[in-house]
Amino acid sequence: MIEIDVLPASEKQSADAILLRIGSFSYDNPENNDQKVILIDSGWQSTAEKIENHLNDYYYTDTIDYVFITHPDRDHISGLLELLENKNIKISRTFIHDPWNYKNKLLKRSKDGRRTINSIDSRLDENLDILSRILDLLDERKIINNEIFGVSDSDKFGLSELGLYVLGPSKDDYVQLLSEFPGIDEERNTSNKSVYTDKEFDYNPSFRHFLSNPVTSAKNDSSMIILLHNNKKEPIALFTGDAGVESIYKALKEVEYEELEY
Repeated sequence: MIEIDVLPASEKQSADAILLRIGSFSYDNPENNDQKVILIDSGWQSTAEKIENHLNDYYYTDTIDYVFITHPDRDHISGLLELLENKNIKISRTFIHDPWNYKNKLLKRSKDGRRTINSIDSRLDENLDILSRILDLLDERKIINNEIFGVSDSDKFGLSELGLYVLGPSKDDYVQLLSEFPGIDEERNTSNKSVYTDKEFDYNPSFRHFLSNPVTSAKNDSSMIILLHNNKKEPIALFTGDAGVESIYKALKEVEYEELEY
């Protein structure tokens, strides 16, 4: 069985926090649940309490097996920082892109000849401070974090057994987008606004619901794109974070070359 719960991450500000559970579970006999619990993004700091309450009240657990952070905007990662600091919830593994792993590549791509590894490191620390604190806490709590790019990585980490496939971005696309993050090197001159019309929550979505000339930030475009299948290999949901049209298109094109059944 599969359950998808989109949490009300904030009453005043938009934010993303989605809980999934996959496996065998029952409200009548919760002690016999054989489930995997997945969190995709974590909203604002106040969202952590909502996540904890939902786990306790409906999933009957204090454990999240997998946390995916699609991209490091505050409305997607702040809740995870709170969960890690409070330690009421156990987290088994996270999947978060680590920009500090790509300092050498950023240096090579930089068009500013005065850049050094240290200056890039400082810019990352300054502009991605919450993410930096999260990665430090994962180390302190000895929680495994893996970076994941593409369907083959989904197989490597056993996610495909749950029907979860990370379609994008590719590592090369991620590094290019990272170089365009605000404050890192050459900031992309676009907005953070949604690339969708107000029909984005239509239950029969199609590309006609995108704005005619969609633009978004490089940080949004770096969002991890995750496909959920059921046991019969039929697509159920596509989680896109804040990815723009081009990033989604690239991810869907890539999956055409992988052994996925539709």
